[in-house]
Amino acid sequence: MKTNGRIQELLSIRCLNDIEYGHRVIWPLLDYLGVPGDARRPQFQIESPFTTGLLKLDYLIHVGDIPMVTIEGEPRAAQFNEGYRQARNYSRNFKPRQRDCAMREMTVPFLVVAAGERAEMHRAVARGLNIEYEPLLSDGKPAFLDWQELLGEAARIPVFGAPDPRLRRLAAEEIGFRISESQQVLKADAATQFFGDLYAAIDSGAALHDMDDKKIILFNQIVALARHGKTRKIETACRKAGLAARVVKKVTDALSWYERKIEANEFSGAAVARGYRNFLIQPGGRGAPSNFSGTTQHRPVLHRGRIRYREVARYFTPTEVIQQMVRLADPKSAERVIDMTCGSGGFLAECLDRVAQTEGDRKARDFLTKRLVGTDDDPFCVSCSREMLTLMYPDCAEDVHVYLHNCLYRRAPAGGEQKEDADAERHLAPGRYDVVIGNPPGNDEYSGSNRDEVVRRWEEWFGHHRGGLMDHHCFIRRAVELAKPDGGRICLLLPEGLLARDNRGIFDLRHQLLRDCELRAVISLPRVFKNNNAKMAVVYLARNPKWNRRRRVLMASVEMHWSDEDGDEHETDLVAALETLVDRYHSTVEPANSHLAPGEGLVDAPPPATSDDE
Repeated sequence: MKTNGRIQELLSIRCLNDIEYGHRVIWPLLDYLGVPGDARRPQFQIESPFTTGLLKLDYLIHVGDIPMVTIEGEPRAAQFNEGYRQARNYSRNFKPRQRDCAMREMTVPFLVVAAGERAEMHRAVARGLNIEYEPLLSDGKPAFLDWQELLGEAARIPVFGAPDPRLRRLAAEEIGFRISESQQVLKADAATQFFGDLYAAIDSGAALHDMDDKKIILFNQIVALARHGKTRKIETACRKAGLAARVVKKVTDALSWYERKIEANEFSGAAVARGYRNFLIQPGGRGAPSNFSGTTQHRPVLHRGRIRYREVARYFTPTEVIQQMVRLADPKSAERVIDMTCGSGGFLAECLDRVAQTEGDRKARDFLTKRLVGTDDDPFCVSCSREMLTLMYPDCAEDVHVYLHNCLYRRAPAGGEQKEDADAERHLAPGRYDVVIGNPPGNDEYSGSNRDEVVRRWEEWFGHHRGGLMDHHCFIRRAVELAKPDGGRICLLLPEGLLARDNRGIFDLRHQLLRDCELRAVISLPRVFKNNNAKMAVVYLARNPKWNRRRRVLMASVEMHWSDEDGDEHETDLVAALETLVDRYHSTVEPANSHLAPGEGLVDAPPPATSDDE
């Protein structure tokens, strides 16, 4: 590793802008490290994790088709943290979209951040579900791998996937390459490849054409059976789903490529759950499902004894947004936590991982089996959430509390759209939860199951449904009801219109929230869902009608773009901005409120009349 004075000489060069810094500092630094010119890719294009557009890395260093180092350069030292957060975000969400340059889609193992006179190289390490980057040091000083060392690191990254028939024995040996517990990043990438290969086999037949839900539910069933070595039951499940014999053969072949890893229980743990999540959110059209891309799906439901199909569109909450919302709510192992509409299981998994990281695996297992609950009225989402949590702790698979049930009522109606899980009823009592967290539906019309039953119960609760039955009204009020009355925390991702609109009873809804809860933070976000222009906001509340009116509240907005001092526009690093705001809440806002005594809350004057018009 390089640590000598030549690097400091380069960093001491004063530069006015990014372009000059790249030419006078970054390029000579790569020369010094021995990186050949054909291994450098300036302005390399990758897919944005939040929008449908593309982002550009300042530089990518690669060995063949293996991305090895992302580099972000900034001319001023004060920009180091910003550059680091950008490089980290791009490296752990690396999806290459550069034309005429084949590159693997994987976690980039190293990053370099150079800003003014400061530069560091970091290595990717897994921290539960998350990927972090730790600085390389030698005798306490920043160190950099040279080209020969990077070649050695690349040689240790095996190739996973379907073996070429001419190289079947060699490929099988590589796939059988033992991944140690210290190689969690590699384990996540290998798991993502395994999931992709297995899904491609299921997808190769015509029996489940245009039935993505059924494909994934079958996929989850196969993974669970493979975990226990039940090959015959896998074949039976495939045939029962209508797969032809040749497709069943492809499924068993795909499993055989990873047989040693499955038998060694390598495909378990938080890193593998991350790989599963990465697999689930792949955009449609790239050999993977499109269930969380916003693409309309047709879900079968029962209506008066007959099968009908209802259109649903699912949107995946970006992993990094979930992580920061969990940091904001800060769940503990002794607390009860629920995600009312658990989707892919992202919020549940991140809450579980936070407990594991802060309190250890023993308490995390106890939290998972006794206090963590998810519900959803979508069988596909329930299947995915259960598999996500099971991958984290396979030994707790029988005690995972994820239920097929509409969270808006406790007891399911007779003759409903589907058979709901009666075991969920004991978990849906009012005032039960310390934390209610998630991203509930936000449509202008109620989009869930059993609408007639929800309308009936709504009228029982509130005497009316002024403005029509909107998702906002239903799920936010239910979240407040489920939270403990003496400080239960509510952290939801909601449409920004909730904060500004005054029609369709939304003023009444806001009035009720401030009557029953203390407002802690509102963070408006730019567009975070692909294929959807809705602006969202993180809203953080605590159930407490006697809140002190002197309390401080974090009110912030993250814009899609920002302009530098030269007037050039850049896309905002949402992850870095949100992380900074959550840090500010915990370091500044929360301590400032800690001494406040209970107050009088909202002076409960009748709200003004509002229009029910659209």
